[in-house]
Amino acid sequence: MSGDINIVIIIELSNSLAFFITLFEYLRNL
Repeated sequence: MSGDINIVIIIELSNSLAFFITLFEYLRNL
């Protein structure tokens, strides 16, 4: 069960990281 929770956390962190990278690239290109 804890393994599934860890996978969810990793997915959430990956989504957040991708969002911040996209935001950074967007702001850098302004």
